[in-house]
Amino acid sequence: MKTSKKSVIVATVILVLLSSCKLVDYTMMSTKNYELGIDRSKGIPTRGWSFYVFSVGVNLNDATNKALRKAGQTHDLLVDGRAKFYPFFFGSIIKVKGLAISSSELKASMGEKEFKEWLKGQNVFDPETEVVDAEP
Repeated sequence: MKTSKKSVIVATVILVLLSSCKLVDYTMMSTKNYELGIDRSKGIPTRGWSFYVFSVGVNLNDATNKALRKAGQTHDLLVDGRAKFYPFFFGSIIKVKGLAISSSELKASMGEKEFKEWLKGQNVFDPETEVVDAEP
């Protein structure tokens, strides 16, 4: 009986040490109170959550995507957001809430030229102008 308990403990420790999870891939995220210069009155308050059995595959993207889908197909930016992680013995939950904004509506309301100037002012990554050094 002692051998089986030890082997279960060893197996559990090995699984925990070898496991990892990617929480998020984001284009824009900040913990600072940052003024984007957008009309927040056009945004839609939204929430999303995801549950993971034994915390396998836990990530922030699923909850964020669910929140954006609730707001509508054209909404692709989540601003003024909050993400919370709730761990349990048998799994975990990630909850996200924020204001969903449609970048296409934002672009249409600003116009092409003003939108490009706004992007420059926000230091948004532009793959056409950025240079990435590859490691040897």
